[in-house]
Amino acid sequence: MKKYYNPKNVSVVHDLMVGYGRSGGGSPLSQMKLMQRAREGLDMAYMHDLCEQLGISLKEMSLLLHVSLRTLQRYSEDKVLDVDLSSKLLVLTDLYAHGQDVLGSDGFRKWLRAEVRSLGYDTPLSMLDNPFGIRRVDDTLGQIEYGVFA
Repeated sequence: MKKYYNPKNVSVVHDLMVGYGRSGGGSPLSQMKLMQRAREGLDMAYMHDLCEQLGISLKEMSLLLHVSLRTLQRYSEDKVLDVDLSSKLLVLTDLYAHGQDVLGSDGFRKWLRAEVRSLGYDTPLSMLDNPFGIRRVDDTLGQIEYGVFA
């Protein structure tokens, strides 16, 4: 995967997670901040950082977002994404934060590609292309977190 210049050598995704926390059980204030952040739009540098954090390629991200790979490749690093794409990235960031809390960064990356019995032996990654799949994967992480058979 191509490395992108990061002057602070800091994860943009991590900064956002620290700033807002997980949105699932977050306060109304953090929900409002996330809504505002989505409206302002995230840039492509954020998407590249999220891909790196999740351990997925830009091609895999394009499939999750329902945007052609070529379109994403044409965007510059400072291209501000629309509300829809920004919202999807924030939801995936929230899922990443939950997965990192439950399994750790490396464990979550491996788990995304593993066949999970409670998901009908699908990989969690294959389910992240729509809100219902994301919710199911997040619920499964919750089951793992609380020791429920998953």
